[in-house]
Amino acid sequence: MEFMPPTDRNQLLVSVETAPGTNLEETSKRFEEIEAIIDKFEGVDLIFTTIGSGQRSVNEGFIYVKLIDADRRPYSALEMVDSVRAAITDVPGVKVSVSASESEGGGEKPVEISIRGTDRTVLTELAHQVQAIFDTTQGTIDIDNTMEEGKPELRLNIDRRKANDLALNVYGIASTIRGFVDGEVVTKYKEGDEEYDVRIRLRESDRENAEDVGRLLIASGKEINGVRNFMVPISHVANLEKTNAIGKYNRYDRMNEVRVNSNVATGAFAGTVVNTIFAEAQEIDRPPGYQIGVSGEGEIMAESNVHIFTALILAVIFIYLLLASQFESFFDPFSIMFSLPLSLIGAIAALIIFSDSLSIISQIGIILLMGLVTKNAILLVDFIKQNRYRGKSRKEAILIAGPIRLRPILMTTFATIFGVLPLALGIGPGAEMRAPMARAVIGGMASSTLLTLVVVPVVYTIIDDIVAWFLKRETIQPIAEEELNA
Repeated sequence: MEFMPPTDRNQLLVSVETAPGTNLEETSKRFEEIEAIIDKFEGVDLIFTTIGSGQRSVNEGFIYVKLIDADRRPYSALEMVDSVRAAITDVPGVKVSVSASESEGGGEKPVEISIRGTDRTVLTELAHQVQAIFDTTQGTIDIDNTMEEGKPELRLNIDRRKANDLALNVYGIASTIRGFVDGEVVTKYKEGDEEYDVRIRLRESDRENAEDVGRLLIASGKEINGVRNFMVPISHVANLEKTNAIGKYNRYDRMNEVRVNSNVATGAFAGTVVNTIFAEAQEIDRPPGYQIGVSGEGEIMAESNVHIFTALILAVIFIYLLLASQFESFFDPFSIMFSLPLSLIGAIAALIIFSDSLSIISQIGIILLMGLVTKNAILLVDFIKQNRYRGKSRKEAILIAGPIRLRPILMTTFATIFGVLPLALGIGPGAEMRAPMARAVIGGMASSTLLTLVVVPVVYTIIDDIVAWFLKRETIQPIAEEELNA
């Protein structure tokens, strides 16, 4: 099961992340290595790279690979995803995610599990447990989380007693260090229509390591021996410690959130992988108030499945109401509508034969079947009733209706099948998305046609016997030919 079937869109999307704290120059070198590897693949048209765009830091970037048309390539985009991923693993110091298209759910990857809670320490521990489930689940690849773990950090532990004695405050120390290291925009430089920030800060050689930061001087507000604002080294009032920190925590529904995500390996289905991981994640022992749920594409897929099921139920109800009004009977529609589950047999079998998933597209095809397959049973039951009105017995009417109605049933069935056959063959760009709908229709029509001729007369006989037993008489009384023709 998955939300949308994978398609060849003549593109590859490569997300690259170097180690936290990597500067722009080193990140660019890694991207150049990856670009050179991708460019060797046959079928690559162009490569477009962005580093640090939007809300990304300079150690993150994105490579868009435009491919030539599928009919001119030896491999599909989905096949190239695995080859590119395997080739890029030789590049050291990078974390890579390769896919043929963006996630339909707005997330980074098709498989996403959300962990929410208040305490960040507990949240991190739960995220690691969920990620361990990802690691052991078949079909997951490019596993990652949103915490940006391992980000290097220089932590300043201020001795408040010393700082107070020297008339220093935490805000003053922090703002001074920020001005020295990050700098401040003091004006703007305009060249043509472009404006550039002019930022003043220390030279890079004066802020390379913790010792350089510790030697920075900050003005004290305490008066000593008639001297005001004498300069104090930061190392005198603070201890500098190198640590690794969680780079980012997201917020969702007024709670801290961490998402663990992954791409789906070739041959696996996103919905199946999500359901497997979620079922195991629910067994994790967690404190009250902490939630583990499906997010991204999996969440949208669950909502869509509810809507599709509702549409299916409504379709069945409306079909029954229409048949009941036309046949002027509350019982005949049941024998006709028994062909609906028979069509599901062929639809599911066709999806299995063609290795298609039960996606939103194939489910639309199943809803279409609800209206298409009833026409075979309508032709059969209607002719049976006509013969019974002419004085034929029920058994004789059934034996007459089968051979006579066989031809129109086959004609309408083949007309429908051949009408959707071009879609089922998957010809043309993007045909992979439309094909499952047509294949479900063809399989359902085929099985329904074959089984309707056998099962519907049997079901009609059983229901007719039950109704006759309650009425204590035959359900259909013969009428004169003149009244029948009228």
